[in-house]
Amino acid sequence: NFNLIQGLSAWENVSAPLIPAGISEKDRRERAVGLLKKLGLSDRSSHFPEELSGGEQQRAAVARALVNSPYIIILDEPTSNIDAENIEILMGILSGLKHEGKTILISSHDDLVLRNADMVYELKRGSLAGLQRPQTR
Repeated sequence: NFNLIQGLSAWENVSAPLIPAGISEKDRRERAVGLLKKLGLSDRSSHFPEELSGGEQQRAAVARALVNSPYIIILDEPTSNIDAENIEILMGILSGLKHEGKTILISSHDDLVLRNADMVYELKRGSLAGLQRPQTR
């Protein structure tokens, strides 16, 4: 469940966090559609959650999390429903955000995610097992 609001289009779901900030509908739509385009969903921006695949819903949820340009981004298995091509796109976006000075924490079992990490901490039996530096990038 990606907590998208039924009855709202993808762009409306993505732009919802901007409403309390008093941002105009035009600007909210522009920011939301721009993020959806980056995540490969430009042709799905007016579709409702039930019309989106699981991977599309997940990417819309990621766009919603990024729409306010947060300083810290925490993602739990962000690639679990996304195909390899869109994982690369997402990792590129996250890499760009890292270079903008954002802090990104990801919980993942995905080797593609782990290979792109600066640091990897492993949990074993509920305890922090240690730090690993990824071998390749």
